[in-house]
Amino acid sequence: MLKLFALMYILIAGFGFSEGIKYQGCYTDEDVSRDLPDVNSGGNDSDIQKCVDLCTFKAYKYAGLQGNMCYCGDSFGKYCKVDDSLCSIRCPGNDQQNCGGANKNSIYSTNYLGCWKDSPTRDIRSFNSMPNSNATIQNCVALCRQNGYKYAGAQYFSQCFCDNRFGMYPELERSSCSATCRGNPQQKCGGVWANSVFDTQIDCGCFQP
Repeated sequence: MLKLFALMYILIAGFGFSEGIKYQGCYTDEDVSRDLPDVNSGGNDSDIQKCVDLCTFKAYKYAGLQGNMCYCGDSFGKYCKVDDSLCSIRCPGNDQQNCGGANKNSIYSTNYLGCWKDSPTRDIRSFNSMPNSNATIQNCVALCRQNGYKYAGAQYFSQCFCDNRFGMYPELERSSCSATCRGNPQQKCGGVWANSVFDTQIDCGCFQP
């Protein structure tokens, strides 16, 4: 599944991923109860950018790498933080990057900021209607970025909102943002009065239209 996103990332000189992607540290994991519960096989070409892209598209806040495995979740740290030297397995797709260790996750934040409540008095105010075929996360984020906005909110299958602030209403459970994007049913575009919110300032490869 991860290979579906391989064509959508841009190789950044030096490390191969955007400097805006924040490294959170090396954390212990457990086989029986994973720290980041969504498990994905990255294949032989997996690297940091591809795992972060995948977790972003699946609307998770964090990505964790262990060799060729990519883990996604909305929180981390159930187990101990350890020295970075224990996350020294080279990524199969880029031998200049480290992809965790034996039951150790290299954890990175994604561009996804959570599922947030909306109302008729909009939290994210600038509305843009996208044709169904264009209603994807990357197109909404690109549209907001091009118009100078810091945040993008995808809502209810094909709606796109842009603003420089958000959070007037409470954050919701991820199940409230379960509407599939009209332009890509593998992505989640918010829900009923609920925005899937993304940071447009991190020039992540997955957000290139």
